[in-house]
Amino acid sequence: MMPPFSRLFTALLLLLVCPAPHAGAQISPVPGGLDFFVTDAALWRLPAAELPERLKAFGYTVDAAAGTSTLGEPRDMMKRSAHLFLPDLAVWKATLSQRATLAAVSFDLLPPATLTKALTKPSMRTLTKQLEEQLSAVMKSSPAQHPNDYGTAPPPYKVTSQRWVGKNVQAVLMTAVTETRTAFTVQSITLRLLPVIPPGKSPVAKALAAKIDRGTGVVLLEGFPALPQWEGSHPAWAVLEQALWAIGLDSDRNGILECYGLGTGWVVSFATGLQRLATMAGGKVIEISPVVHQSSEILKLTKSCEAAAKKLGKRSPQSLDSLQDVDPDVLRAARSSGNGLTQFTAALKQAIAAGRPLFWYGWTGLYPETPATTGTTPVVRLMIGYAPKEGEVIFADAAGKPGIRMKLADALAASLYTVDISK
Repeated sequence: MMPPFSRLFTALLLLLVCPAPHAGAQISPVPGGLDFFVTDAALWRLPAAELPERLKAFGYTVDAAAGTSTLGEPRDMMKRSAHLFLPDLAVWKATLSQRATLAAVSFDLLPPATLTKALTKPSMRTLTKQLEEQLSAVMKSSPAQHPNDYGTAPPPYKVTSQRWVGKNVQAVLMTAVTETRTAFTVQSITLRLLPVIPPGKSPVAKALAAKIDRGTGVVLLEGFPALPQWEGSHPAWAVLEQALWAIGLDSDRNGILECYGLGTGWVVSFATGLQRLATMAGGKVIEISPVVHQSSEILKLTKSCEAAAKKLGKRSPQSLDSLQDVDPDVLRAARSSGNGLTQFTAALKQAIAAGRPLFWYGWTGLYPETPATTGTTPVVRLMIGYAPKEGEVIFADAAGKPGIRMKLADALAASLYTVDISK
């Protein structure tokens, strides 16, 4: 063992011969450490163009691969002894996501089977416990259970997800394993880091109230909050913030940043993100019309479309990959069949009477709207009122425009997912 004096001399020699890092950089005491992504607040404010040069101070080079930026593939990371906090917490891949600044860093902590042996259950427990302890200590916060992309994973899958929110950085640790009586296999261990921003405070001083126009019979929510605008905001999630504000809940903008990439083009992932963000803000989600693109709903809608097409003398849709591929009359009749339209209308009226808008995610351009819209695409809107005489729903959209109208039956037909968010 090296005597204490020799260890001190070696440390002083390293300080003399190694170049000083970039001002503000916080270097891990062990070579290859990636702790600076957690501890260096300035790194998250740095313009994206300056990030590669800054990372050189830490001994890492940003490599472009498949449209993303990485700090190296597993073999490269192994050569660098890449890790978080402790040498045992090896990082096998680090992927960067950037906008104007660093938006997210994702660490893969599962050893590739081609490079090292698979984790056992005890070693998995040890690794995750070490990581949890380090994150709690460095971020000075306790973890909270965190909704995850998997939803309720069916056996033999077991998924856990936790989130720490520190002063400058938030961390989400997700693990997925499969376990039976005879086998235990780790599917993934992922740590995702994102910047921290303050929550979006609700500007609503008192509960919204529905106002009835005695001349026209139109029912409309009064005191509706304006669309939130902040750096990093996303049009779809801005509408969700507006819905949360309408019922007096603060929005979790850290969660919004995490869900930023779950756009409206992917139905199931967007619906999962909506449920997650509403839950993180303290809200409850009640489905008014379920997610269309899931196997059980596709099966039911296919049968309804076949029956409606036969009744109307039209062709049944070949597939339901997209609602725009279905004859509009067939789709309307299929989704309004039974008591579907009655329940949809009743849920809208009940929510409006209670001062809550319904969050509507659906297709625009499939059916006539007033004022007319151009293009056919999935959008998000809030249902903020209705016109009973005309049988129309009144929307506010992501552009902040109120007063968009559509027939209630058409709104149901074009819906991909409609929910009532309450406290």
